[in-house]
Amino acid sequence: MVMHGFGWDNFIEINKEKAGELGIRDRQMVWVESPFGKVKARARVLEGMHPEVICMATGQGHYAEGQWQKDIGVNPNEIIGVSYDRLSGQSSFFNTRVKVYRA
Repeated sequence: MVMHGFGWDNFIEINKEKAGELGIRDRQMVWVESPFGKVKARARVLEGMHPEVICMATGQGHYAEGQWQKDIGVNPNEIIGVSYDRLSGQSSFFNTRVKVYRA
């Protein structure tokens, strides 16, 4: 992520055309909202993304205070719900529907 110019922060990746429809520019702060909550992160506009999908890296958004954790990133797990696959009964992660809009 450092090579992207975002330092140790995490960001959402969004399709270029979809971002244009939503009025979102590269590196702009956006809200990502689900039925479980919302988080604010910087947008990374890319051409290689499916227009109906966003991606967000995990591993940031720490709650611990300290020199290396304070105010670094957001935790996407806060807005991810757990549902179950109707055929297998297994947990179906990473299928949470979200709304993305400018902050």
